[in-house]
Amino acid sequence: MKSALATHWPEYLMEAAGLGIFMLSAGGFGIVLFHPASPIVSAVADPLLRRFLMGCAMGLTAVCLIYPPWGPAIRCAL
Repeated sequence: MKSALATHWPEYLMEAAGLGIFMLSAGGFGIVLFHPASPIVSAVADPLLRRFLMGCAMGLTAVCLIYPPWGPAIRCAL
């Protein structure tokens, strides 16, 4: 296990950073799209449309995390 950690620590660090960015993005978009004090809630009254926007935002976040130069290293580590 120590040899795997010593060899693959950059991949583990990139995976952790990607997960952290994804979770921060989910929290941020969730607040913007669903918090009652958000102006988006009053502008987009339909909850189904807000859920659709949340899905698009999270999908775009995933694409942006997977396709930069450090993304393929995460896919290879899996």
